[in-house]
Amino acid sequence: MVNDTDQWREIEDPLNADKETLRRVEPEHKLNFYRGKLFGGVYFLRLVVNSKPPNHPELPKLSHITFTMLDGIDGQSELTITLNSPDYVELFRALCADLISSTRFLRREDEDKALRVVIARILRWRELLSGKKSRVMSLEKQLGLFGELMILRDIFLQRTDALSALSAWQGPSGAEQDYQFLEWLFEVKSQMASSDRLIRVSSEHQLDLGSGSIALFHQVFSTSGENLDNGQTLRQLIDEIRQLVFDACPAAVDLFQARLLEVGYEPLDEYDKQSLVLTGRSVYEVTEEFPRIIASDLRAGVCNVRYDLSLEACSAFLTNENNLLRRVFDVN
Repeated sequence: MVNDTDQWREIEDPLNADKETLRRVEPEHKLNFYRGKLFGGVYFLRLVVNSKPPNHPELPKLSHITFTMLDGIDGQSELTITLNSPDYVELFRALCADLISSTRFLRREDEDKALRVVIARILRWRELLSGKKSRVMSLEKQLGLFGELMILRDIFLQRTDALSALSAWQGPSGAEQDYQFLEWLFEVKSQMASSDRLIRVSSEHQLDLGSGSIALFHQVFSTSGENLDNGQTLRQLIDEIRQLVFDACPAAVDLFQARLLEVGYEPLDEYDKQSLVLTGRSVYEVTEEFPRIIASDLRAGVCNVRYDLSLEACSAFLTNENNLLRRVFDVN
């Protein structure tokens, strides 16, 4: 089982009510994020940048997590996120992990963008931060999450470090493609074995090569009633991956939790009812000739396109999975 990964516990409590203790996060991170404690053991995260805050930043007003923006000295700004209730510590840690991850690839000279990025992420989390109860995901959404997690487990966690793997997983954040890694984009489509061989493309941007090279992963699943050997429930798969992440990098567990919260997952009994087994995985490399609709094909005013794609029509673009993964990951 995963052990405790609370990095705030390693920080000493301040001895006086007017003091605070700070510890900079991730020495390799270009921005000045600090985990800290107030008197009484209250947790906070602080971002310090050499930039003025955006005009009238809109921040949630909550009882259990407080956001404060201050103009510091010498043109600096400070955004502080404070946990007011220990009942929300897991949500707070997941939020902080996501904010740190979302800015990991910004450079020091991009500090003026950092506050805007962090505020945008906080606003995306607004519903979760307000403490609203999650609904059970639809079966279609559960299958989509299961498929993305299989790629995380089988490919990314096998070929790169846990923080990079979880940072690459962009599906929960609403990105056009499910994974973004270096110059590559991975789009994951998952179906039950009983489905027809059509996949749904959700926009004119999803298979557009303007943002990088695209690999399309098509996975087929059956229920354990059809194949009893290697089935897993969604909850079992998530528990397995959480342990893999912890074993590789305990600090990355909060980021994994953040991704799950974003997609709407909580460990409910409903996610332990159906066991799935992967029965097939095919990989297609999207090229300019690949059958698709992209933004440049559309007449002015046409947008938000969704369409079905026949896999038979894509057969000429099938590629060997191992060869493609070597091109993606074996970069000197």
